[in-house]
Amino acid sequence: MKFSSQTALYVLSFVNQTNRAVFLTGKAGTGKTTLLREILKTTHKKAMVVAPTGIAALNAGGTTIHSAFQLPFATFLPAHTKAVFSDSAKVETRDSLRRHFKPNKQKQQLLRSLELLVIDEVSMLRPDLLDAIDFMLQYVRRKSLPFGGVQVLYIGDMLQLPPVVKPAEWEILRPYYEGRYFFHAHVLKSQPPVYIELTHIYRQKDASFIGLLNNLRQNTITPSQVQWLNERVCTDFSTKKYPGYVTLTTHNAKADAINQAALDALETPEFVFRPEINGAFPAFVRPVEEELRLRVGAQIMFVKNDPSAEKLFYNGKTGVVVALGEQEIIAAFEDGTRISVERYEWQHIRYFVNPDTHEIKEEVVGTYVHYPIKLAWAITVHKSQGLTFEKAAIDVASVFQPGQAYVAFSRLRSVEGLILLSRVPSNGIANDPQVLEFEKQRTDDDQLPVMLAQDKRYFLAQSLIQSMDWNDIRQKWSELHHDANQAGSRAVIAKHKEWIAKLRAGFENLLPPASAFSLQLQRMFHAEQSSFEAIGMRYKKAFDYFSGPMRTILQELMVKISVLETKKKTAELRNQLSELDALHFEALQQLHRNKNLIALAASDQPFNKNAVEDTALVNLRFDLRKECDLAAETPKAKAPKQNTYLKTLQLYHEGLSLEEIAAQRKLTPSTISGHFAKLIELKAIAVTNLIGDERMAFLSDIFEKFDADTPLSTIKAEEESLEWSELKWYRAWMGAYPSQYTAMTAGTK
Repeated sequence: MKFSSQTALYVLSFVNQTNRAVFLTGKAGTGKTTLLREILKTTHKKAMVVAPTGIAALNAGGTTIHSAFQLPFATFLPAHTKAVFSDSAKVETRDSLRRHFKPNKQKQQLLRSLELLVIDEVSMLRPDLLDAIDFMLQYVRRKSLPFGGVQVLYIGDMLQLPPVVKPAEWEILRPYYEGRYFFHAHVLKSQPPVYIELTHIYRQKDASFIGLLNNLRQNTITPSQVQWLNERVCTDFSTKKYPGYVTLTTHNAKADAINQAALDALETPEFVFRPEINGAFPAFVRPVEEELRLRVGAQIMFVKNDPSAEKLFYNGKTGVVVALGEQEIIAAFEDGTRISVERYEWQHIRYFVNPDTHEIKEEVVGTYVHYPIKLAWAITVHKSQGLTFEKAAIDVASVFQPGQAYVAFSRLRSVEGLILLSRVPSNGIANDPQVLEFEKQRTDDDQLPVMLAQDKRYFLAQSLIQSMDWNDIRQKWSELHHDANQAGSRAVIAKHKEWIAKLRAGFENLLPPASAFSLQLQRMFHAEQSSFEAIGMRYKKAFDYFSGPMRTILQELMVKISVLETKKKTAELRNQLSELDALHFEALQQLHRNKNLIALAASDQPFNKNAVEDTALVNLRFDLRKECDLAAETPKAKAPKQNTYLKTLQLYHEGLSLEEIAAQRKLTPSTISGHFAKLIELKAIAVTNLIGDERMAFLSDIFEKFDADTPLSTIKAEEESLEWSELKWYRAWMGAYPSQYTAMTAGTK
């Protein structure tokens, strides 16, 4: 999907060029997730993605809210009262959270560095949890602004799944909140987001069906539309009679029972597949069940989009298992195509701050390697969120939550694939009036350019002015200077007292001109006639004035820390100097970044990662090390996260064997063998490096006896000496080099 729509461009602009909170919404199938990926790929801001549940966080490529902010699982009251613990509810308050929250330095640094917080699947977010996030960020960042000054991007469709609030919890929350949704949070009263909606629907093309979904969404479904739906009621539906249909139910037990009964009805042998779990991968974030039980004839569904260029399947695509082996699952689709299902690697991540670049980075703390499929005769409406079906059988009689009917119907591409198991009731499928009232707050399209221009100027003013606010650094120098003066003559810090006093004085000499320049900037931004070009020219002069002395101080700190690392009993002083080093480096980074931002504004260019983070900024720490003669490595160019195949290929090129790669990556040899097959198919590895000439000729004779789409399990049964790995590699080579295969088979005749 290309982001050429004006609406999507406005979202990108508000995120990158302002500090305004944004609520990004859109009906099912409008591309919210795809736009999120584009935002994360292009933003110049230090960002973190969170979601209310483990699965939602995994799908968004982030972490859970509770993990990110170390929040207990409890009801939160936005008040200064004592915490309450009972059998029915656990209640936290501002005071109790402050006492319980003991973040380590890494967590503090992460939250203080944060510039953009993305909250995905916000329809499931409770208002008390959002207020708890606001409180924690203000507390850690020591700023009384909403969310401690962090920009928040909310993403979700409020007509999707609602928050879970138990009756006992709501009794506690009722005096504090008008409703159960995120938009009822107290923090949004002081910082309401700009409300932007994606309107182009990519999932459905049928205008009548889209109209029905819109009316269902707005509680305005007409009698004629209800009648149109009820014409699709099927009284004799069964999974056997209607293959390819997914039954959407409202309860897990019913979905599980349907799947198990359909699987047991098959008379083919059962195969059980289990995952490879490495590192920390909690059970509550595992995307598919650990035990995958399949039989030939089983109806399955993919739970991921195909990451390869072929895009052979998508999240929600259904098929039928036509062949099974110990290491093989072959699925067929209605259009006649077949694919060999490969294992997928899900990654559980945590965020951290890179000490060299001060960027917020992701670290993989665990992986879950399994087949990205599940039984698909039935699934709950809850778990269907985000999926797309060609065919579905829906029972709306059991709908018990607002929005469930809309979620269920909107999974379908077309009404042609719809079967109803019961008639649509005249009531009971309505959406929550509070949500519909909130939807009326959508920002008018003609207001967006005006708001963007105003917010952009305000964002730049705040960013440029704050880049000269070095009070945190001044305070740290004062504390260090005080400690040095108060220490005994034999203390380590006392030996560096003169050096500390000299560096502190050099820094404090910069404070008066920095303060004067901040005032000048304020006057220029307040004067409407001051253009970005004029402000940029002035800021460039300030950058030239301050960046040199700031670099010198930073280099002095780096050299001193490097020297102290070779000395004993210097850990405490090193820690103090490291804190100053981090603050000075951040200040110098901000000078570079703001110089680029105002230059982009002057030339009316978009703010994105590539434009803002120029080479000088990316290599800043390396250049500083080089200038002060410290050992340094050139930072590697930023690259997208390697997929699992490329990691294997890199180790292969380093000379590691299949078994060694498996051991280093903590995966089974069969998984690495599958990686090799994919790399052969991509022409990244020569099959002859893995299979000798004689064996290739032998395999050619074997494969010549079978059709091209014969399951490998059938071929393996023909000859006991065959190994799964060589079968996979040879078939991958056949697909990559069909002409060579034809020539080889011709030569063996």
